[in-house]
Amino acid sequence: MEQTAALEEYYKKLKIWKQEEAVVKQQIAGMIPDSLFLKICMLPTAEFMWEVLGANFQNKSHMVLIDLC
Repeated sequence: MEQTAALEEYYKKLKIWKQEEAVVKQQIAGMIPDSLFLKICMLPTAEFMWEVLGANFQNKSHMVLIDLC
């Protein structure tokens, strides 16, 4: 009986997590150009999307810094 309750609780929390994950992905998609979103839309989580975006812009800012020096 405890396993059933634990499993139900797990699926309940998983559903909430998936809904919140979708919201965050939508927020990311709404803030970046479509061309950039197409590069990251297949990533499995919003966290990975965010990390790839951060790395992309960090590399670009480093390149601009080099050009300015």
